[in-house]
Amino acid sequence: MLGELAALFVAVLWAATGLMLKPISTRLNPFFANHVRVFASTIVYLPIVITTGGLSYLLQTPITSILFVVGGAAVGFIIAETCFLLGIRYIPLSHVYPISLCGFPVVTLVIAAVFLGERLAPAALLGVALVLVGLYLTAFPGQGIIPKISLVSPEERKGLVLTALSFVFYGVSINMTTFGIRDMNLDLANFIRFAALTVILIPFTFRHWTDARLLKTEMKTIGLAALNGAIAIGLAGRILLFSLTESGAALTSVLTSTSPLFLLPMSVFFLKERVTRKLAAGVVVSVAGICLVFLPGLM
Repeated sequence: MLGELAALFVAVLWAATGLMLKPISTRLNPFFANHVRVFASTIVYLPIVITTGGLSYLLQTPITSILFVVGGAAVGFIIAETCFLLGIRYIPLSHVYPISLCGFPVVTLVIAAVFLGERLAPAALLGVALVLVGLYLTAFPGQGIIPKISLVSPEERKGLVLTALSFVFYGVSINMTTFGIRDMNLDLANFIRFAALTVILIPFTFRHWTDARLLKTEMKTIGLAALNGAIAIGLAGRILLFSLTESGAALTSVLTSTSPLFLLPMSVFFLKERVTRKLAAGVVVSVAGICLVFLPGLM
């Protein structure tokens, strides 16, 4: 039960910080923005892992666990994110995002069942299905039930392949992380993930860090990206690992994917966006699914 609640709290944090990403994405290179976010998380988390004694577990941690945690972070944050960004070049974001969002939990569930031995109760499986249907309806609010993507177009075929690869790699990433943290202190695991990504991303962003004009003119945006990273990656990342240990990769991936449902009321309140019947239906169906996911733990 606590693991499921933690996953939903992560979804809320991602939704809240998602509102901050628009000005960041329009003014900073995506790789640089993500590097700033991860670097800020590393700096913020260093005193935490020291004061909680997490670093003292380093020598006791199996090297395989460290490799799986670092590998999971690299696969998710670099390979999956890159496929996602490339997919947007060929088909609209309004198509890529929901397809990836709905595909990721399904792939994660299958991998978790095959390699991690995770099993869901029938009620939870029905809940997962309802959540995915609700997310799909929420993601395509202004279109028909089936989005118009032409498989005849070579460009859109490339986009679909890249989008599919993105959610497959996301699924691989979350399962690698789940396997790795089984024998690790969670604070240590979180810090290692951030520190490793900070180092790995240096070749991709070095020219941005050495651009004095960029650092001067976009200081406020860089600061906003750092704040976003500290919350969305640092705080949410620690809670995510707790959810993975308590509830497993399958349920965690489904519940954290509900962040658009929490983003919806925030968008209405802060951005004055309009709610359609389809959006409302998507929220209702997803909430019903979430209730079914929690049902086995209440019985």
